[in-house]
Amino acid sequence: MSPGTPRRYQFEWLLLGVVLLVLGALIGDWLYAEHNQIENLERDRLQVQARVIDENLGRQLEGVNNALASIRDDLLRWNGNTMSVVLSDAMPGVRTLLITNAEGTVLNSNQIELIGWNFSEREYFKAPREHPDPAMLYVSPPFKTVLGAVVVAVTRAVLAPGGEFAGVVCATLDPGYFDVLLRSVLYAPDMRAVLAHWDGKTFVAMPPTARLVGVDLAKPGSFFSRHRESGKIATLLTSTSTVTGEERIMASRTFRRAGGPMDKPLVILVSRAPSAMYLPWRKQALAYGVFYALIAIAAILGLHLLQRRRRSFDLAAAEQDKADRLLRHFFELPFVGLAITSPGTKRWLQVNDRLCETLGYSRDELTRMTWAELTHPEDLGKDVAEFERVLRGESEGYSMDKRFVRKDGAVVFTIVDIKCTRNADGTVAYIVAMVQDISERKRAQEALIQSEQRLRAIVETEPECVKVVGRDGQLLEMNAAGLAMLEAESIDEARRHTLIGFLLPEYRAAFGALHERVMRGESGILEFEIVGLKGTRRWLETHAAPMHDAGGEVVMLLGITREITGRKNAEQMHVFMEAQLRESQKMEALGTLAGGVAHDFNNIVAAILGNVELARQDVGPGHAALKSLEEILKAGRRAKDLVQQILAFGRRQVLERRVISLAPVVEESARLLRTTLPAAVSLSVNCAPDAPAVIGDATQIEQVLLNLCTNAWQAMQGQTRPAAIEVSLTLHVANGASYKGPERRTHGGRVALRPGRYACLTVRDNGPGMNEETRSRIFEPFFTTKPAGEGTGLGLAVVHGITQDHGASIAVQTAPGEGAVFRVYFPAAEAPADSAREARAEAAPRYLMAEDGEAPIRQGQGKSMLYLDDDESIVFLMTRLLERQGYRVSGYTDPQEALTAVRAEPNRFDLAVTDYNMPGMSGLDVACALREIRADLPVAIASGYITEELRAQAPAAGVIELLYKPDTVDELCEVIARLANTRRGKDNSS
Repeated sequence: MSPGTPRRYQFEWLLLGVVLLVLGALIGDWLYAEHNQIENLERDRLQVQARVIDENLGRQLEGVNNALASIRDDLLRWNGNTMSVVLSDAMPGVRTLLITNAEGTVLNSNQIELIGWNFSEREYFKAPREHPDPAMLYVSPPFKTVLGAVVVAVTRAVLAPGGEFAGVVCATLDPGYFDVLLRSVLYAPDMRAVLAHWDGKTFVAMPPTARLVGVDLAKPGSFFSRHRESGKIATLLTSTSTVTGEERIMASRTFRRAGGPMDKPLVILVSRAPSAMYLPWRKQALAYGVFYALIAIAAILGLHLLQRRRRSFDLAAAEQDKADRLLRHFFELPFVGLAITSPGTKRWLQVNDRLCETLGYSRDELTRMTWAELTHPEDLGKDVAEFERVLRGESEGYSMDKRFVRKDGAVVFTIVDIKCTRNADGTVAYIVAMVQDISERKRAQEALIQSEQRLRAIVETEPECVKVVGRDGQLLEMNAAGLAMLEAESIDEARRHTLIGFLLPEYRAAFGALHERVMRGESGILEFEIVGLKGTRRWLETHAAPMHDAGGEVVMLLGITREITGRKNAEQMHVFMEAQLRESQKMEALGTLAGGVAHDFNNIVAAILGNVELARQDVGPGHAALKSLEEILKAGRRAKDLVQQILAFGRRQVLERRVISLAPVVEESARLLRTTLPAAVSLSVNCAPDAPAVIGDATQIEQVLLNLCTNAWQAMQGQTRPAAIEVSLTLHVANGASYKGPERRTHGGRVALRPGRYACLTVRDNGPGMNEETRSRIFEPFFTTKPAGEGTGLGLAVVHGITQDHGASIAVQTAPGEGAVFRVYFPAAEAPADSAREARAEAAPRYLMAEDGEAPIRQGQGKSMLYLDDDESIVFLMTRLLERQGYRVSGYTDPQEALTAVRAEPNRFDLAVTDYNMPGMSGLDVACALREIRADLPVAIASGYITEELRAQAPAAGVIELLYKPDTVDELCEVIARLANTRRGKDNSS
């Protein structure tokens, strides 16, 4: 009720409220009493049903107890030869009846197959054996018999005449034995009766349900636990069941005697669900509630209609009085001009001060004039026509924009509203005109139109997008630049799709947050990506600011948007190139470190291999240490292979590059892989005929493919789906315009390629894939995800080193659960390709083959040899090794000492072998110095890292052979013997 409601009306509503409140209270009190009566009745009935089960269960188990006592007495009377199993037929529900001796062996049973079984470990045997009491009835928890049935055992102890334990008589009862007993007490569908052992195991439930039979009810806080802990015979609880999770009212009762004492009582639980128990009451409460609501609505509606009718009479009188007052003050309105016009003469009979002020005339002057005399000539015709229509009765009035001419000659813009009043015969009595001066508004509108035209011209020529958005996010205005960004033909087309519809999904939430922030009066900037109507993707940056109305409220959003696609692409390329540079620098540093370690490790491996070979020769065949030496030799060779892989990663291997076709390399590698891969791994190879030739080392490229496939196979070990490896060789043409490479938005899959043609070698597997953390480290040496001892972590590191040596790029596309794809891009060569077989043959190390097909010469024949190495262990090893081959060896670790020895006896030496990497002087420096001393002395340089630069400088220094170390003893001696033989040939020819 409003504050102006008469007091009598307020009293009527108050009285109605009191009546309805009293009626509601009476109905609520009656329903509450009914609820309590139902609850108390059901609690009593549940306790009665539990007591009925207790009494009937006692009679049933008393019969079983008496039968067992009879069998026991017969057993004692007939010394164990009783055949009382016949009683089982007269005991419904008894599945098995058996008699055991004191050791638990079955002497007799109605189940013949159980005779002879031993049940000494059964709970129903151990309980009477440990506490034998001939008067006690032992009831076991439910268990599964040897025949697979779930039963309950009822047992009585048998004592010998002397009082010692002699065995048991036992009857196993089906849970169905108690079904009729429990079913007889269920008087409602929602009722539930359960019979459980004192340990908490249930063995009978009515109605039958898998959720209650065989479960353990002895959980903390459960109905069963609370009853057992109370120590009472009977309890009544209301709580939520820990088994079914529903609210129940539970009557629990402990069953203790069955014609005699029991070792562990049984527990009877009878319950109902309150939701079903109170269902009739709820229906009744709902009916009373509806009845009460209808009465209340009818009473409220009746009182409202009655008061409304009385109020209408009061309002009519008040309105009449108000109309009279308004009419008296009608002409005193200060903000609008008013006039009463005679319909016949068109004279103004009466005017107010506001009209006089508007037209510049006095009241007397205006009343002597007609309104037509003051109307602007251009508006007079329309005004007269409308006035005549009113006089003819075709209209009751009209409204129009009209111009008057002031007394001073100025034009006044007005809005004129004409209304007429008629006599009883329908003729016009007089006409009332309301004249509103809108000259200032007109001038402001014209100025605004001109301003809008200038602003629109500026906005339309603006190269950036200018848009106006309403509070609801609807696009209101947008210039041509903005429509071009959206690829829309008109603003109506843009509105149909809404601004939010152009954004990629991941930016829509941020765009909405920006809109809300601006609507709160703040400004904001946002970068986002859109898709135009023609599918073009653009990056945009928008600056948004609020637009306020005269009251300061935010009503619209003004946005200035510019396209930043070029800047974004440049930023992404900059970030990508930085990451690639960091990756390159990291791998270069690792490669340098690996190469340096491998170089120093060469001498250690060479010493191990050489000394083991000498030791094998010393001990001879059949020696006990020979097996250990062979194992050391195997380990040394594995270390040698490890050095080779480290050097391959560090890009410190000798490469024999030539123009080759990769298809034969791929096919031959595939043939080798098929012989080594498990049969369960499928390998498919596809070489495109247009794949270009490349400049490279066929053997090392083959190693790249083998390592990638082996890595894929090892990654797929143990997966359930069939393992598959796909190898392909295709042509790839890099786009010079984008210079972003073929892979984008993958786990490390992006690679920048210079414009041109590439041979793309792809290895794809369907294994488990890798996460970003693992992918970022796969090319690091010694990084592996395998358990310790199952991998060196050099396979992919070698791949990285070889691809870097070939000027190739490698990209990895992977994600967890999606397998992995390795793509290696080899720059295409323009010259024709050699065959892979010829390339590998010519790439074989020159220092491992004898010249002109001669067999290696292994005997030194007393030749004098100078051996120089900064590692004392290598000098000692080579001295012993070569002396056994018949050489006279002078070993040095200091280059200056070696040069001094040659200067002292220039013709003493037939051959000189020097290490390349030595402090103070390199092997090339030593060779140049030896050439100055004796120009015809053959000089060989040994190094673990033979570079192209060393190959180019060696002939100028007088070096005739480059030796790779470490190598096997036989191979090294073979090369040295060949060099010595070359010297011998020259001596003979001279």
